[in-house]
Amino acid sequence: MEEWRTDRVSRFDSIEALSYTTSTSVDTVCHWCPVNCQRSFIDVKLLEAQGRPWSKVPLAAGWERVIVNNSCPKDWSKT
Repeated sequence: MEEWRTDRVSRFDSIEALSYTTSTSVDTVCHWCPVNCQRSFIDVKLLEAQGRPWSKVPLAAGWERVIVNNSCPKDWSKT
């Protein structure tokens, strides 16, 4: 709020300038257990991101992936 009042550029301007894509499809389903949770991928363009060329849903260099909507019921702390 203080930055807005003084007409300085805020950090939110950087967020608004981000390039991103989202995807949710059969390619994003997790198959680690029988539940088959649906996930959403948010891919954000970042200068030094490594990408994920090894992934089943590959991602080119210059992009970073965040995986959301994974509500896995398995308690991994007990494995």
